[in-house]
Amino acid sequence: MKYTKPYKTFADQVVIWQQRGLIVDDPKSAEKIFSRLNYYRLSAYALPFQLKKDIFNSGTKWEDIINLYEFDRKLRLKLLGCLETIEVAFRTAICHYMALKFGSFGYVDNSNFNPKFKHASWYKNFNKELNRSTETFVLHYKAKYKKSKHFPIWMAAETMTFGSISKLYQGLNFADQKAISKIYNIPAPVLESWLHFFTYVRNLCAHHARVWNRELAIRPKYPFKINKFDSIRNDRIVCFFVIVDYLFNCLDVKNNVFDDFKEILEKHTNIKIDHMGFDKKLSSY
Repeated sequence: MKYTKPYKTFADQVVIWQQRGLIVDDPKSAEKIFSRLNYYRLSAYALPFQLKKDIFNSGTKWEDIINLYEFDRKLRLKLLGCLETIEVAFRTAICHYMALKFGSFGYVDNSNFNPKFKHASWYKNFNKELNRSTETFVLHYKAKYKKSKHFPIWMAAETMTFGSISKLYQGLNFADQKAISKIYNIPAPVLESWLHFFTYVRNLCAHHARVWNRELAIRPKYPFKINKFDSIRNDRIVCFFVIVDYLFNCLDVKNNVFDDFKEILEKHTNIKIDHMGFDKKLSSY
């Protein structure tokens, strides 16, 4: 079935929003922004300013929508910065544990994993990631050890995606999962869910998806013995900040994620933080 509705020019798109009640003081500037951001992408940020479909609230300006969009963009960048620290830390912890227990190539042997784990499928996908890598250490190892079919885990882990790391942990036997999760003083099932959750958030950010008021499809479990999680929603992005704050303390990372979040908020007024699951007052974080 063909989509018969005619496509509008960027100038037409600006006019449409003006006709719906949006105040646009500089239509040419708005047209340029549409040309690089896409009408459909920006429409998601226009919805909070409409009580009725396709009718903007009185007094809504173009700058209000752009302000919200820019806040969400900076929020994604902040999440990615946190994820870099978290990903590297977990990759190191899992790799270190497996190297000590199973040896250099223990990740290749499916007998080191839970029998239910689809190790062959995981390893096939990992090999694709490895073969795509152009890292200097990968090329050097291939050239020097031509007869070796595998990379030692401390090298292999550096080419694994967050998704591969998450699935690798998921595939371990429970005793091994527990030994690793003990580092962070949380149950193994909680850590497994956190790794899955982090992979999901990373994918959202990498694909420039909206996170500001998103209802999360993947929801992390909480450690029941840690009170700070008791009243925190796990279907909004607030849970990401609370989990990262907890892990940063475990890892002795000198970075307060809530202070960074507040700094972003100071540069973008009228952001409804309750849409992200935060209390209206940030003083409790």
